[in-house]
Amino acid sequence: MISLCITTWNRADWTLMAFDRVKHDDRISEIVIVDDASEPAYYEKLKKDCERCPKVRLYQNEDR
Repeated sequence: MISLCITTWNRADWTLMAFDRVKHDDRISEIVIVDDASEPAYYEKLKKDCERCPKVRLYQNEDR
């Protein structure tokens, strides 16, 4: 199994596009996203959209 890890900052849409084509691939067991203290609006959008995919583990750093 493979873990896909993505870092992001203030780029909710780009982050979601980064794993869109592989989120249903059975070889990918988890998608780990680490948000580097984005502005609240960006993080909330990312969080809301990530909740739809059970493979996603979203974390947020407190500061950059």
